[in-house]
Amino acid sequence: MILPLQYNGRAVGELRLTEQNGDTVFVATFGRLPRGIYRIIACGERGELLLGVVEGEEKSLRRRFSAAIAGGVGKISAARAESCGESPQAWREVGEKDFPSLPRLPESALLRSIGRRRYLALPWRGEDPFPMPELFCFARIASVNGKNCAVFAFDEGGTPIFPQEN
Repeated sequence: MILPLQYNGRAVGELRLTEQNGDTVFVATFGRLPRGIYRIIACGERGELLLGVVEGEEKSLRRRFSAAIAGGVGKISAARAESCGESPQAWREVGEKDFPSLPRLPESALLRSIGRRRYLALPWRGEDPFPMPELFCFARIASVNGKNCAVFAFDEGGTPIFPQEN
């Protein structure tokens, strides 16, 4: 299978997936990345798989993962490069149009973006009902601006994904 490798919404190369003795081999080739250091990520239906980190001058990356690891993210449907030099935005209040598909969020809800991911933090004290229980399995409990929060991550299309350390 061959997928386009995207960076900031444009194709900069391709990701080729092949099977070899039960493992999945990923070969990313790119030639149109600006100078810098990039994470190469395969996006599956159940999560993402970090393939590795490259410098913009490099032309390819090859990785081999077991079926247990590669299969954990589900069917791979996209690939992207993210700059390692992008600083995360500071947490800010959520605006009305930030998460239009979600029910009304409390005024204390916070948002920040890292690359193409958006993180939503909802304050939560352990004795209170859990915020957005329908997304419970996607939450990570973390301290945000000194408050205990349930943190949810969303991809660029607004689909919940498992949050990584942020």
